[in-house]
Amino acid sequence: MIGKARRILPVWPADAATSVGASSQEIFELGGIYHLVCQEDFVGSPTPTLQPLYLDAAQIEPSTEVFSFGCSAHLQNYGAPGSCLVDMKGIRNLIFAKALQFSDDTIRRLLVACGALSPSDAYLYVGLGGAAPEGTDGAGEYLQFSILSGRRGGGFGWGLKGHVLGESVYGTTSLLGEGTSVLPDDRFAYSQMALLRRGDGEGNFSWGFRIESRKSGASVLDALIEAIDRLSIQACALTVLVSGKQPAPIVIIGRVTKGKSAVPWHKIQHATDSALEQTFLLGPDQFLLGFGNRLRRQEPDWHRLTGGREYQARGHIHATLSGVSPGWPQHTTFHLKDILLPAGAVAFVGIAPVERAFRIFPLTTQGGRLVCEATGRTIELLHG
Repeated sequence: MIGKARRILPVWPADAATSVGASSQEIFELGGIYHLVCQEDFVGSPTPTLQPLYLDAAQIEPSTEVFSFGCSAHLQNYGAPGSCLVDMKGIRNLIFAKALQFSDDTIRRLLVACGALSPSDAYLYVGLGGAAPEGTDGAGEYLQFSILSGRRGGGFGWGLKGHVLGESVYGTTSLLGEGTSVLPDDRFAYSQMALLRRGDGEGNFSWGFRIESRKSGASVLDALIEAIDRLSIQACALTVLVSGKQPAPIVIIGRVTKGKSAVPWHKIQHATDSALEQTFLLGPDQFLLGFGNRLRRQEPDWHRLTGGREYQARGHIHATLSGVSPGWPQHTTFHLKDILLPAGAVAFVGIAPVERAFRIFPLTTQGGRLVCEATGRTIELLHG
């Protein structure tokens, strides 16, 4: 059984903190594997006076509707000071096709060890990751919603896996760990979660908005990012809620990873071919619920691969559909690429600002030095 994570001292040359863009960083050993944990702190935004925003394609105004739907109601009670985003592995592992499978339990133990997860507090642990291959199923998209507490970061919750079966070109959904204390654990390639601390009696910590389309084809994600930038929010957890009962059908663009093995990516087409992206309609008796985050990540390998594109510039959200199936093909749990609204349609979003982010990089030994498990780079060059 893997025990507690152990902090390793000394760490490394002081100037390394500048090279990886972190406020602070430490190395921990867990189960015989070393992990670099980088912490980035953000300047807190003052509580804004939320005023309507009038964009060319949409109008954005304060609303609490997003918090009225099922599990998203928890968001108003979580997000107190001490909340953070947690990013492990990521796009570099897919680009290099190395060290793709890992455990969420590793992340939670490291969060306890570095003090991000306090045994005396409760947390909403919500977000997304790559779903590990299982049996004959390929890898896929993972969506998790859990409540954590305790010395080992345990808790209860549920997870959904969106994956493609056989030769299908649309993904289906598998339910993992509904309401149990055994949290879904397997991950593939990346995990991007929000750890939101409960703040009883301290007020609401998430800001809700209503987005109304002013013309056909208005992008929900464009409007959401516009609101985040105007509020000067540097990092946040995100929630998206859309009902299919609208003046006209809503267009969804979603993507599901289709393979269970990976080869290194040498050009952008390899990234495109690794998943099935589909455009489909939301049924009139359906809801879309999505969770994710927005963090401006330094990803030079992606930058080089794509000729200068920013990685996840509009945030990273996984979504699932609930309600009565309309009878036409859809991804049902997927990486949300966009929601396009007809004129007069509405969507609801929640934004929970956080004050810090942790990025976790598994390390290995090479020539007597600790290097990144995926790239083979030394710690000093990790972001180079």
